[in-house]
Amino acid sequence: MTVNYKTLFLLNSSVITNEGIFSYKIINEEQAHLIYNNNKNNTINAIGHQAMIDIASRVLNVKLNTQRLKVKMNKGDGALVFKLSERLPITKELKINEFDISSLEIGLIVRIS
Repeated sequence: MTVNYKTLFLLNSSVITNEGIFSYKIINEEQAHLIYNNNKNNTINAIGHQAMIDIASRVLNVKLNTQRLKVKMNKGDGALVFKLSERLPITKELKINEFDISSLEIGLIVRIS
């Protein structure tokens, strides 16, 4: 997976950001790391939750900071999505030291047209 995207976004939700045709694929940590490394000079971090930033930083082996941004993907853009495979109870806050990596889903969104 050595694809270069015009822009690679880092997200904590698999959302369709605007009108267009998109693909979504579940990937593993190694694939996410390769995609990030191939696109790190054109990556925009839009992860706004500290726990997910800590997790994404660990997976990508890079120091990231929280940054809440509105994302609009254009044709040729991609996004790495880091999200929990199950929702936490409303009263539960995710803490990185309690996190089980098996509950992480990493996805790749690509805007096709």
